[in-house]
Amino acid sequence: MAKQQTPSKELSAILEDIPAMDIDTAAKVGQKLIAGGEAMIAELVALAGQEFGDPAGAMPKYAMHGAALHAGRPGAEGDRKMVAEAMSGQLAKKHSADLKAFIIRQLQFCGRTDEVPVLAKFLGNKQLCEPAVQAMLAIGGDSAAAALRGALVEAGGKHRVTILNAVGRLRDKGSAPAVRKFAGDKDRDVRLAALYALGSIGDAESADVLLAAANGKESYERTQAADACLLLARRLGEQGDTKSAAKTCRALSKSRSYDRCAALSVLAETCGADAVGDVMTAMDCKDAKIRHPAAGTAVKLAGAIAGKHSAEADKLLKKALKATNDRAVMQDAELLLASSGK
Repeated sequence: MAKQQTPSKELSAILEDIPAMDIDTAAKVGQKLIAGGEAMIAELVALAGQEFGDPAGAMPKYAMHGAALHAGRPGAEGDRKMVAEAMSGQLAKKHSADLKAFIIRQLQFCGRTDEVPVLAKFLGNKQLCEPAVQAMLAIGGDSAAAALRGALVEAGGKHRVTILNAVGRLRDKGSAPAVRKFAGDKDRDVRLAALYALGSIGDAESADVLLAAANGKESYERTQAADACLLLARRLGEQGDTKSAAKTCRALSKSRSYDRCAALSVLAETCGADAVGDVMTAMDCKDAKIRHPAAGTAVKLAGAIAGKHSAEADKLLKKALKATNDRAVMQDAELLLASSGK
């Protein structure tokens, strides 16, 4: 497509106010651009330049971005639909990858479910996979999740890492079976992305895979796996599955001292009063590296459960005072006990 050398008279007048110096001017510019319809969007694309960094295309790109932002405002479905359709339609034309990447980025601001099928076509493209995934993440919903899930198996290398991270952020449980397979991939980056995704998705069936990785040899990857276990426990707690959350935390706490302290903290956070016994036991530990953090967890837990479980809260606080010499923790415990009248 030949690049248009000069903007139309109508567009030239609009470009004079770009970049806008205030919100009101920006809104007026956005509305004028949108009023020009699909033809205005097509003209901006033609002027934007096929190469990244083309100085001649700076102002048209400002304008395209402004139109996308203004169209994406609440209560403007008609404007949004027109701009999104006009921009997604340009992706079928013979533009460079640089220009298509810029157009796709604008769909992050104004795209909706209708644009997902168009974006999905670029998930296997070396240069356009990343911006397409980011746009689909911004759109969200079942349609975006399904498209990413469908592209996961065929994706390779960096594309697979990008898509794994995306299904994790979308918490797509439908992707969990495929993601679990990638937790053992020969590519370390793929394994790490899979571990994060499994934790974020919050599927209880992934616990064994994550715990196995967390019990591996001391390494950065093992640490990431432990973090993924904790993230899984939090997600399970958010979903109300405190039984599975507790099981994951207790299994992780059987490994290294750092994992035990972190798992105990998440156990208390997700399970409340059901974690009192675990915290009390940890405060009996002879290892100060476990006992002192456990006392801090005990004080936080006591504050959280005091309203409904005052007796258990008082037991935690009194034991915390004996378990640690951390002045900050002791002061917090004393204040909570004083407020309870004990």
